[in-house]
Order: sequence, then C-alpha cells, then structure tokens
Amino acid sequence: MKKSTVLLILLVFGLFTLWVETTWMWAIEQVGVFLLAAWCLLGGLNKVAPAMLPLAGIVFLCGAQLVAHTTVDRWETTTQLHTWVAWLAACWVGFATLRDEDDRATFLERVQMVGVAIAVLAILHRTTSHGKVFWVFETGRKTVMGVFPYENQYAAFILLVLPGTLLRALRGRTHQWSWMAGAGVMVASVLSSSSVAGAALVLAETLLIVAIASSELRWPWPRRVALGTGILALTFVFGSISGWGDMLADLQRNNAMESRRLLTLSTIEMARERPWTGWGMGTWTQVYPAYARFDDGVFDNAAHDDWAQWASDGGVGMLVLIAAFTVMMVRPGFKSVWGIGILFVLFIR
Repeated sequence: MKKSTVLLILLVFGLFTLWVETTWMWAIEQVGVFLLAAWCLLGGLNKVAPAMLPLAGIVFLCGAQLVAHTTVDRWETTTQLHTWVAWLAACWVGFATLRDEDDRATFLERVQMVGVAIAVLAILHRTTSHGKVFWVFETGRKTVMGVFPYENQYAAFILLVLPGTLLRALRGRTHQWSWMAGAGVMVASVLSSSSVAGAALVLAETLLIVAIASSELRWPWPRRVALGTGILALTFVFGSISGWGDMLADLQRNNAMESRRLLTLSTIEMARERPWTGWGMGTWTQVYPAYARFDDGVFDNAAHDDWAQWASDGGVGMLVLIAAFTVMMVRPGFKSVWGIGILFVLFIR
C-alpha cells in the first residue's frame, strides 16, 4: 500500500470520528500519524519543507513553557505539546509523500470527493437526524453538520476543500458538472447553517476562485456571469433542502456578535497580563473566568478568536510563529489556487 493511501485513510478516519468526545480516538489518530512518519523516515524520505519551521517553533514553545514552569496547567500544556507534535508530523508526512505530482493530484481528488460526501451528509443531518451523527449517536446538540458538531469547524473544513472542487469544475475535462454540483452542495450547506462568518467567507472564496480560474482561462465576461449564476442557482437548490431558517435567525438576532466581542476583549486582556510567556498552551478555559465580562450560564470552551487565544496561551512568540506560517502560505496558496483555502481558514480562526 502506498504511503499517500495510508495518509488518506488516516485523514478520513480523523474526519469521521471528530464527533467522538473521548480522547482515545484522537490518540489512535496520533499513533497512526507517528507510525506513518516512522515509515517515511525508514524509507529515506527526510526532506523538510520551510513551512514546517514555524510549527516546530510552536512545539518548542510548548516544551519551553513546561520546562520554565510558566504554564498554569501542566497537563493541558502537555496535551497541547502532543497535539502540535502530531500536526508537525502530519505536515511533514504530507510533504514527504505527496511530492510526486500524480500522487498529489490523486490524493487531492479523493479528499475533495470526501468533502462532497460530508457536505451531502451535512445537509441530510440538518434536516433529518435531530442532532444525531449517522442518525444513531447523540451529540447533545440540536443539529450537526455531517461529522462536525460545530458549524464554524464545518465551515473551516469546507473552506479548505472547496477551492479544489471548484477548480475541477472549471479546469477539468471530465465530470465538470458533477464537480460543479458538489461545489454547490458545499456552499449551500454552509449558507444554510448558522455560521455567519463562515458563510461570508465561503461566498468570498467562491467568487475569488471563479475570478482567478476564469481569468487564467481567458473566458469572456458573459461566460463568467453565466458561471457565477449557475453556482448561485445550484447553491439555492441544494440549500433549500435544509432551509435558511438558522442563518436568517442568526442574522436577525440583536447583538449577534456581542458575546464574541466580549470574549475577545477578555482574551486580549489576558494576553496583556502575560505578553511574553503566555498562560500556557491549552489553558484558556482555566484562566478566562477571572477575566470574564459576562455570565450567560453557558460554559465557554474557547475564545472563538484563535488569534487572541494564541496570544493569551503562548504570548507574543506564538503570534509571531502563526503569523510567519500564514505569510509562508501566501505564495504557494495563490500559486496552486486550491491552497487559498488554507489562508481563508487562518482568517476565520
């Protein structure tokens, strides 16, 4: 079996077990990534991509917080250390196993097929599952987006895979309409959710990809307008299946973003308290209550602004490393076009 196939299996396994709250499922995923990385090393795949350096810096930062005792919760920071090591290993494995252009194209096509399948599942789940994953497993939520319990997580996933799906519909020579329908399902599924920011970014990403691809192919403006109209039509058709009620309700809600604004302000205040060392990676939930500006009776498990939370947990060093990674993604992202999704995801964070 090829290493790229094993990587795909690990990715699909991770996606379809996201809803499981127990840590052992993520532990299985980590072990699989580490074993695949060891296989790559034994096979002589030992080259390093420059984009891995900021990720390695984050691993070092987590270790430094543990060694210097600057974290307020060693257990959580140790957990984050393991997580970032796994992400670093996954990044390296992807770089090492997908350097061949044909392997990379096949891998991405299969990932995009999985993305379309999850988008179809998301629409079906919203309309029929009543918060149960695969119509069987309870999540404690009113609705689920396929295998994603949270709408923003699902929107981030679609932002990653949508550009490649659109490119296959625009540039491909076979199954163009099938890929176009798949892209329509993806966009519609996010627009029918309650992720306002996700919906806005998915629409912006769609317009950007269509503009870039049609410009490269030198299509006349009437054809570009017809294409955009076709995508919107497909989006409306597929979105109508699950309805627009949640999105409209969220848009009409008074001060819809007020709680997130207050969360961000509190998190910035936390970051200012420890600008150089941070409170410790993964410790936001422990520190936040002392800086909370409101209490609505709901447990806040994240700041819903990862940039602010990164600054709080890891200080200036974490922000610099994430910013460096983002900058390093700009050129390859626009060069490949499908990589633009990474930049959109970093923006939504």
